[in-house]
Amino acid sequence: METSTLISGFTIKQMLFYFFEQHQDGEYSALYITGYIWQTFELADPDKPFAQLRNEVSSNLSEFYHALTYKERNFERYQDPSVKREQFLYFYIPNPYVGIPAIVNKPYPPKTLDHKIQPKQQTLSRTKITSKPTIEEPETTEEPTITKTGQLCMSIFVEDLENSMKHDLVEIIEEPEIEEPIMQEDDLPPLIQDIRNAEMLSEYNEDKLQYHLEQLISLLPPNCPEISFKKNAYNKLYSFTLTEEA
Repeated sequence: METSTLISGFTIKQMLFYFFEQHQDGEYSALYITGYIWQTFELADPDKPFAQLRNEVSSNLSEFYHALTYKERNFERYQDPSVKREQFLYFYIPNPYVGIPAIVNKPYPPKTLDHKIQPKQQTLSRTKITSKPTIEEPETTEEPTITKTGQLCMSIFVEDLENSMKHDLVEIIEEPEIEEPIMQEDDLPPLIQDIRNAEMLSEYNEDKLQYHLEQLISLLPPNCPEISFKKNAYNKLYSFTLTEEA
């Protein structure tokens, strides 16, 4: 397996000192410094994510300016004018009192970055991930999923079918049409017209009554020779009895 060497035994602050001793020209972002440390030093936790290391580097850089009595540093900073947020660019300044440990190299699997970082870059730009090749799935014999449109059409079909069945049932039990009598003929005298209309109306009502009676009889249970019906109407109680004659 291919190996490389990493500098071992440095704290984060010592890694920062070492970086600026090696980069005495130019200005650098905390992101770029993190990338250099990632590829150059052995970390206490080899599985530490890059984003976590970046946070630790930024935190240690800030501590040099938050601690009033901490003046040991070999770098200075200024606010980056190209970004809106408070971010800085760092550059080297000589300081003979900065202590750097002796360098100890250890073999280590090579560490690479998935992205190339420019010295003044503040935002991480990841390389485009190549999509996986498309794998054709075998054809299935499952029934196709019914879409909303399909469901709507099916619902309408079922509703129409139900309505059609209801309509057919209504037609089965519907009363036979009885033509209403013609109540007026121009060629008859008025008195004759009234008499004839009265006769026709009487026949019509008798036919209608006969029809309803037949319907009631057809609904009687078997072996029922007699049944009575009662009904409240117009605040009065009416009743009639159907009796089977021998």
